[in-house]
Amino acid sequence: MNILKKNNYEALFYIGYFLLVIFDMYINMPIISKFYTILMGIGLAFIVLFDVLSCKFNDIDRKKILLMIIISVLLAIFYLFSHDITIFKIYALAIALIFIDIDSFLKKDFKFKVISLFLLLTISLIMISSSSAFDRMDGTIRYSLGTQHPNFLSAHVLVIILEMYYLYFSKKFNFLFLVILSIAIIFEHVVPNTRTCVLILIMLFGYYIISNIKIKKIKIDMFKILKKPLCLLPIFLVLLSIILSITVYYDIDILDKINKVLSGRLYLYGYYFDEVHLSLFGKDIVELQKELPLDNAYMYLLLKFGIIQFSIITYFIYRTLKKLIENKQYSLSITIIMLELYAFAETTPLIPTINVFILLISIVFKDMIITNKKMTIKQSVDVKEVQKLQLNMLVKLTKYLDENNISYYLCGGTLLGAIRHKGFIPWDDDIDIFVPRPDYERLINIATDKFITEDIIIKTIKSHDYEFPFIKAYDVNYIVEEEKIKTKEEYLWVDIFPVDGMSEKQEDNKKLMKKIFFYRKLLNAKMYRNNEFKKLFHGKTKICIKMIQKFFVSLVPSKVYSKKIDKISRKYSYENSDYVGGIMWGYGPQERIKKEEFLQKIKVDFEGEKFTTFACWDSYLKNLYGNYMELPPESERKFHLMNFARLEKNEEKIND
Repeated sequence: MNILKKNNYEALFYIGYFLLVIFDMYINMPIISKFYTILMGIGLAFIVLFDVLSCKFNDIDRKKILLMIIISVLLAIFYLFSHDITIFKIYALAIALIFIDIDSFLKKDFKFKVISLFLLLTISLIMISSSSAFDRMDGTIRYSLGTQHPNFLSAHVLVIILEMYYLYFSKKFNFLFLVILSIAIIFEHVVPNTRTCVLILIMLFGYYIISNIKIKKIKIDMFKILKKPLCLLPIFLVLLSIILSITVYYDIDILDKINKVLSGRLYLYGYYFDEVHLSLFGKDIVELQKELPLDNAYMYLLLKFGIIQFSIITYFIYRTLKKLIENKQYSLSITIIMLELYAFAETTPLIPTINVFILLISIVFKDMIITNKKMTIKQSVDVKEVQKLQLNMLVKLTKYLDENNISYYLCGGTLLGAIRHKGFIPWDDDIDIFVPRPDYERLINIATDKFITEDIIIKTIKSHDYEFPFIKAYDVNYIVEEEKIKTKEEYLWVDIFPVDGMSEKQEDNKKLMKKIFFYRKLLNAKMYRNNEFKKLFHGKTKICIKMIQKFFVSLVPSKVYSKKIDKISRKYSYENSDYVGGIMWGYGPQERIKKEEFLQKIKVDFEGEKFTTFACWDSYLKNLYGNYMELPPESERKFHLMNFARLEKNEEKIND
């Protein structure tokens, strides 16, 4: 298999990762703290197992695997000096993200942390978990609310806000986000009272407003102009930290004022620099940390983990930010920049279960490790070529169905094209076929996640990484991006819909379809891009309310909606019904056909090939389209794919 063929081992990664998040977040609970080391080992074991399986099933070059093993051994050696596995955690998680969609991961992480943090705060309030209060020198009280320290609480809130910004509010200005930011700033000031976090949130507030101001004829691309300085920001901040640690003992008035603002951090920098000294491999500074915590991630990384690990991590962060800016992924870039600034006065950004954005170094890992991909995007193609490729898919798919005695019928727009155009509707971009429910279930059992040809894979409701309630056949040689929907699987497809039993009473069918439409709307709300989602819910509801609706809808996994649609569709037994129809993803009660007529097969011409459909096609098309021989208005003749690209074999790989 190649990297484009998704594996089914993501569950291992998410189990391991979420275990690590829970153990780090709930460490103040006695049962967690008592067995923390064992529990953390279990979580890491799941992640490492996922890494190993992913490398095995994605045909990673042996030299690259050897390189990863060597790095793992080196990290084990470095551990003997620092007695800290933080860097190994980052490494193992970043390797895993090579094989996982980053946006999908961030969404799951965001939802999980929101729920977990809410539960932790609730638990702390009812005194199940200890919640400590910390006094500042000025008498200010800071609350941890069940976390290890107020700084940990503020870091969790900050990263959740940054994830929310990237996932839900970065594409278009939304006043709701400013309201959420304001609440977060007040919370950070009143509860954990972490001034650095408050400052970062205020900066994000300002950036969000400024970045959405449109000045005609004047557009300054901040990222393009400042790319080099922004990428080198970690280097600048560590040099600044070292300079400040050296000069802090000089009697300089401005440094004294800065030191007071930073709660004495500058003197700590100098103290640590004198006590620990720089080393190549790092040192164990746990006891020193207990006495005087070092709140600077750059100094902490340099002194505890040594010059070698510091240089490697800094280099990867530099490369990651550089690549994001070059690819114009500015919303991700700004989250990393905000966290780099935050790291100047806190160490929590080094903890991958808190600062998930540090794992974006996987982007660079992917370039290094996945250099021998069998596929590379070669060229875009037009609608005619899309249709030609889909016809080829249909020929191969129907051959497989015939060989396995599975009945199929052209339906929907594909059948309409066969009758009216003797092939594709000129502006159509997909193929639809019916399969009777008994054969449909058999197809699920024999073909789920299997390649029926070298390039065509079948995805069903039983597939782990699949969102639709019906079957799709994918050609993994071609990737597509739909205009309306963003899905996990983005390959050229053919839709396969079940034909289920329907009631003799159309009133019952209307009620059934109403339920199906409801869950289809919820499922679409998860998958539709934001601009298309706004069209799903009609009425006078404001856009911000719609986005809140989408947020709550997205908390439920797609699979739940899909299984509900499938269950409702099977209400009337196919075998015991006199009427049948493609109700799962159909137009409505008008899909109903007499089963005895449906079972009568005929062959129809489609692009020079012969395919099976039902003999009662005329009444079926009239029910769906009325005068189906009449062409629709020009405005309704739309091709729905946004992007389509062929993936061609790499000649170098073939020669190997």
